[in-house]
Amino acid sequence: MLPVMVVYFLIRLPVSKSIVIDSRVIYRMVDTTQGDFLRNGIEMLLGNKKVFLADPIDDLNWVYVDKTIFEKLWPESPLEMSRKNYTIKARFRTYKLLFGGYGKASVIGIEKLEENPIIRK
Repeated sequence: MLPVMVVYFLIRLPVSKSIVIDSRVIYRMVDTTQGDFLRNGIEMLLGNKKVFLADPIDDLNWVYVDKTIFEKLWPESPLEMSRKNYTIKARFRTYKLLFGGYGKASVIGIEKLEENPIIRK
């Protein structure tokens, strides 16, 4: 159990002050090409989900958020959202990690925009 706790602590060790990102959400139906299978598996076990950013900064193209927050960012099928002509924009707070990537993001605010959602397959 101790080695698992050490690894968990090391992969989440921050090296920067918090970063705030404003972005619309990309609704990706299938996530197979990101190359972060290990991290994605760990985050899924911890109850977190990946959110793709339409307005990325630097090398930050997605963030992990708590599953309950994810449901607010993905309130219904993106096809239904498109039919109703709305998408979601959110403000996220995260930080860089020592071994690359970014920490689990917290959501500061969520806004509903009157425009078609960005849907990727």
